[in-house]
Amino acid sequence: YLIKRGLITENPTVGIKTPKIERKEIEYLSIEEIDMLLSSPDDSLKGLRDRAILEVLYATGIKVSELIDANVDDVNFRMGFITCASSSAKARIVPLGRPARAALEEYVYDVRKKLLKDNKDEKALFVNYYGKRITRQGLWKLLKEYGAKVGLEPKLTPNIIRNSFAVHMLQNGADGDGTTLNIYDTVITTTGDGSGGIMTTGGGITNAYNLTVETSGQSSAAIRTDRGGGTVVVDGGSYTSNGLGSPAIYSTADITVANAQLTSNLSEGVCIEGLNSITLNNCDLTANNTKCNGNATFLDTIMIYQSMSGDAASGTSSFTMTDGSLTSKNGHVFHVTNTSAVITLQNVEIVNEDEDNILLSVCADGWSGGSNIAALKAIRQELSGAVLVGSDSSLTLELTDGSAFEGYIDGSITNASGEVVSTEAGTVSVTLDSTSSWTLTGDSYITEFNGDASNVITNGYTLYVNGVALTGTN
Repeated sequence: YLIKRGLITENPTVGIKTPKIERKEIEYLSIEEIDMLLSSPDDSLKGLRDRAILEVLYATGIKVSELIDANVDDVNFRMGFITCASSSAKARIVPLGRPARAALEEYVYDVRKKLLKDNKDEKALFVNYYGKRITRQGLWKLLKEYGAKVGLEPKLTPNIIRNSFAVHMLQNGADGDGTTLNIYDTVITTTGDGSGGIMTTGGGITNAYNLTVETSGQSSAAIRTDRGGGTVVVDGGSYTSNGLGSPAIYSTADITVANAQLTSNLSEGVCIEGLNSITLNNCDLTANNTKCNGNATFLDTIMIYQSMSGDAASGTSSFTMTDGSLTSKNGHVFHVTNTSAVITLQNVEIVNEDEDNILLSVCADGWSGGSNIAALKAIRQELSGAVLVGSDSSLTLELTDGSAFEGYIDGSITNASGEVVSTEAGTVSVTLDSTSSWTLTGDSYITEFNGDASNVITNGYTLYVNGVALTGTN
């Protein structure tokens, strides 16, 4: 103020360090203290109401405002949840545990009716002696009473109960590890955005058998995972997605699918993000990716990437496919960007219907922070099409057990918008075992060749290794 008014020329507070703010440790009740608290109300009308309040607060971790604002119609006893809403947030559904559900049922179906007296039109879930909605002051008085009764006053507050709920959930593995879902012979149809067919997150385990899944919304993969990943095993059935940004499979987990039909009618066939995997055994996968979504600037059928959003840990992605078929109707068959990926193909029938016939692109796209590194391993596999490796990218190509590659390797890359991404090939290593071959369909540029040069059929073109034409080819 003084400087702005021109009364002084130097700020005397410059160089004064601000005091460090002491971070307090989170306060919560032990399980034994919670047990004492929940068992402290008696069996009077007030006691039964208070027990229901305490059970709901601890079982759900909802805020005081949410509990006070709750109406009796917000409770779904059949499904076992309560719908909570406050002025600052959208409605959310919170599950009730068995003890809370039992205490709440006794209160709603018996005690509440008696407390209402003549006030039958009251919508509030929890009411006071006058049959009206309980107030914040009334709830604090309730907590003070029972805190004193079990020796927890002044420690007992609504926030401490919320903290206890969260800490005890974490202590008992609430991150999802070990949670298993088994689902059989079921038809699942979704139409909303963000509505995957089967969803796994937080380290959960999903086992699905012979499902018929179809999704139509945006960001609605038929087989979907999210932050925290987990393990998904699918055997049999058909899985179809129709929306933008909705592949048949989206993986931030370890997913294995066998004997299934996988179809994506607008987006990628599968997406893998970060340190995660997809394994397909004897599956038929078809994708018609015709519209880029989000940061993507390429159209592709198998996209392996890292968004750096925190949804998936960084590391080597893995896509493995054995037997079955892979049909790519539009764009590149494989696309790797901003991550490290290993692609393993064995005896897969690959049908590329795109006129540019690009088998694989490894290059920069709409994400940053990672590297563009890929390894393509072909085992008893026929490969056809162009392999494009950007100047800032690298590829290791291995052909074994009678594999054959008909195509070329280059670094001239243009994205779906016609923008030039690269003009020269990056680092490329090619290895052919004695039973495998490479037939060129264009001049090719690599940095390392391992194998017998006679297994390279030049077909009138030249294979350059570090700028020098490889000799001894056919």
